[in-house]
Amino acid sequence: MPPFSRFFIGIAAAATMLTLSSQAHALGCFWPTATGPLQFTHNLAGTKWVARDAPVGSKIFSATTTGVLGPGFALHCDNDGSILLTANMGTPLPVAPGTFPPVDGKDVTGKVLQTSIPGVGLYLELGGFLNGSASNTFLANDGGIGAVPFTGENQRDMRPSALEMTNLSIKYMALIKTGPIPAGVSSFSQEVVRGDVSDVGDAVRLTLGGSVQQAQCSVKADAVSANPVQLGTHDIADFTGQNSTTSPVDFFITLSDCEDDPAGSIARAFMRLDGVDGSVPIDRDLGLFTLTTDSTAGGIGIQVLRSDNTPLKLEEFVDMVGLSPGITRLDLRARFYQTEAKVTPGEAKGALNFTIEYR
Repeated sequence: MPPFSRFFIGIAAAATMLTLSSQAHALGCFWPTATGPLQFTHNLAGTKWVARDAPVGSKIFSATTTGVLGPGFALHCDNDGSILLTANMGTPLPVAPGTFPPVDGKDVTGKVLQTSIPGVGLYLELGGFLNGSASNTFLANDGGIGAVPFTGENQRDMRPSALEMTNLSIKYMALIKTGPIPAGVSSFSQEVVRGDVSDVGDAVRLTLGGSVQQAQCSVKADAVSANPVQLGTHDIADFTGQNSTTSPVDFFITLSDCEDDPAGSIARAFMRLDGVDGSVPIDRDLGLFTLTTDSTAGGIGIQVLRSDNTPLKLEEFVDMVGLSPGITRLDLRARFYQTEAKVTPGEAKGALNFTIEYR
């Protein structure tokens, strides 16, 4: 009996040591089956459109709460609150320089990543296991925003459920204009997140793809329906006093080869009118300008109007119309406008240059 007793005690001690060793190994992060990193790929559906002359900082596209399926195996992390686990979600992309206005109420300055498309940046927030409030998640050290790049930390008791990460959660993402964008369809497909996690190192990779195209038109040499616009021949008696006018004459400007989102226009044409050949504004708000220096008539100017007879302001970009695929037409009117008490006969000409922007 004594030898048997000593043998039994030895086995019990060995079993206790093995149990303690197994518990120590469970704390931290490891790959329970296949070895990572977890490779995630997400492609944005459809072409994202942006107006050609939209200001820097304009949002091209945004989405919230997007789940991305993983490769089919998991990253396992466990903690009893005694150790600090970290998830460093870095990026191989450079940060776009400069200051940007808020996008959807978010402060994006310093967190806009430059994609391979010139002029197109990416702002990305992660959620789920990499940035959440539950005890079995990491929490971003930027106040829980999770804007890439960031570091997530966990020093909490995860019980009863350890972290088992198989899929990726994108909390919010936006494409943002950072500068001039090439004409035509531009595409990108590149790794945007490269994350290291405690104990395992390289753990998370996210590749994002998408296409961007500018909404715009072309202006051809014959864009103006009648150039010059013939305002007609008038008698002195047609002018009855200052601020009197002749009947307006219709004309239009054609914007050709217009490209915009076929699902619904996102761009509008803005036009600016500036005097040339001696024509200068008399009243910018009234769309009223002087005759050219080679005109021989006197006491009158020319007023340019919208099709509804409201004045078209001069020397500033004015919102005209939303783009239509193919052809977009700007309908205008013009008329003589008496500016002085006396009108003198002669040739009356006016000249304006127009500039179009797409916003």
